[in-house]
Amino acid sequence: MIKLERVRTAEAIPEGLRGKARVQKQITLVRAKLSGQLDDTHYWASKGNAWKRAKEQLRQETHGKCAYCEAPTDLVAHGDVEHFRPKSKYWWLAYCYDNYLYACQICNETHKSDYFEVSGKPLPKPNLCARLGDCSDQQLEEVARCMTPDPLDDREGKPLREFLREEHWEFLKRLPLYYETDGHFFAHANYAPNQPWSQQSSQVLLWLDLADLPGRHYSGKTAIVGHTPQKDGKVLDLGYLKCIDTGCGHGGLLTALDVDSGRIWQVTEDGREV
Repeated sequence: MIKLERVRTAEAIPEGLRGKARVQKQITLVRAKLSGQLDDTHYWASKGNAWKRAKEQLRQETHGKCAYCEAPTDLVAHGDVEHFRPKSKYWWLAYCYDNYLYACQICNETHKSDYFEVSGKPLPKPNLCARLGDCSDQQLEEVARCMTPDPLDDREGKPLREFLREEHWEFLKRLPLYYETDGHFFAHANYAPNQPWSQQSSQVLLWLDLADLPGRHYSGKTAIVGHTPQKDGKVLDLGYLKCIDTGCGHGGLLTALDVDSGRIWQVTEDGREV
């Protein structure tokens, strides 16, 4: 996995996605939303050049690889500028540079497309006036300016920290409370051994420590959990249950486990391998 680092310079970010040009695009977008133009499925057909200008920079930042499958786009399929949160649902992020990824055509059009499931509270929509005529030009500009961050100047849009906080909360609320494979299941903290996963309490899965150890789950699968720090720095291995929390948050070790081979990796807080 390659770490993605955004380059935030005037040379890297297209002029139309920053500063006054960004605000003007956002104003046009708000007007289109209030007038009902966004309901036309063909609205975006002629707008793609705005984000396509960011393609080469995004490609460089992913080293020419798809942000999803990591396949080199030169070998698999040509790369596209992907709206991580689809503009069909998150219209106000259409010109948001921080919503762009570089993705291969297969992932962008076939696997990801407009899919973006949210089980909890979604990212808040902009607070718009009811009708276009209800907003003064000044009000319209202020709403448009603050819908998204400016990639270069925090003062010219929604503060990036606030935007990312909202994004992260939405992402976390999309996550399932457990994950299951043929031989294992993964939960943050604990589980009820006699209940199917669909009936497990979130309080148990997320917060109940291992003071009272559960028995083997009736499915026969091995449980992989955390949350209860093992102060000796060793993985708690009961055969049917393994706890890999070795106290990283309290000055201990960070542990990773390959559940198939049983191999363990551990590092200290400052990244030194044990």
